[in-house]
Amino acid sequence: MNDIRKESSCGEYHIILNFIEELHVFSRNSEREAMVRILEEAVNKKEIEIFNHAIMLNHVHMLIRVPSIEVLASVMISINTRFAKFFNKSRQRRGRVFSKRYFSSAINDENYFFTVFQYISRNSVRAYIVKSPWDYEWSALKSYIKKEGAFYHDEVLERFGNFFKGAIFSFEEFISDNSNDQSIMNFNRKLYYNSAAAKIFNEELRIAGIAELDPINRPMASGIVLDRLRRTGITYKQIIKFSGLSINKIKSLEM
Repeated sequence: MNDIRKESSCGEYHIILNFIEELHVFSRNSEREAMVRILEEAVNKKEIEIFNHAIMLNHVHMLIRVPSIEVLASVMISINTRFAKFFNKSRQRRGRVFSKRYFSSAINDENYFFTVFQYISRNSVRAYIVKSPWDYEWSALKSYIKKEGAFYHDEVLERFGNFFKGAIFSFEEFISDNSNDQSIMNFNRKLYYNSAAAKIFNEELRIAGIAELDPINRPMASGIVLDRLRRTGITYKQIIKFSGLSINKIKSLEM
């Protein structure tokens, strides 16, 4: 998909494997189980860390960390080759299994890390397979419920606590929140550092003709500003910081 892969400064990437659509690659549990085994074995070799994944009908999402972009290429070739061999043998077929090169998006900050983590977690909900992401069998979330396994990382919970410090919502509530269920692949939302986000925040207040987000006296205007900020890519954490409001009051403004 990308001729030149962009390298992440911290080695973290959002990966998507796309299969030929008409194959319905993961219509059998045995195929899902095979992919899980292949991912677990890749992790056990200490080449990569998989923070999250979701195995869908004809594609797989992963949030991973690798030592280098060269290792990323090597690992993905191994994963792709091993699964393609399994699938073709299982279906007694020959030929291509993947519809295109794997997609990779470099992750360079916590905003994007948790946007991707939540997006992957909620893929099954957006596909109307389950009502809650915690109910989906073929994602890494079951490891976070048990707090064990190849895909569980204490680091994710620690990073969540540090990045969302002061927020009253939990990791479980963050994953369950459906307010960002538009596709990050199609929406292509930009994420801003605090200095740039603060300028956008103040400019949106000025355009709306209000001095601050005011859920009591100016709920309509405040709600419009909030909607514009969220669509722009300003995070809840940033809005809490700039407005001084609690997450509950901010949520009460959502239209």
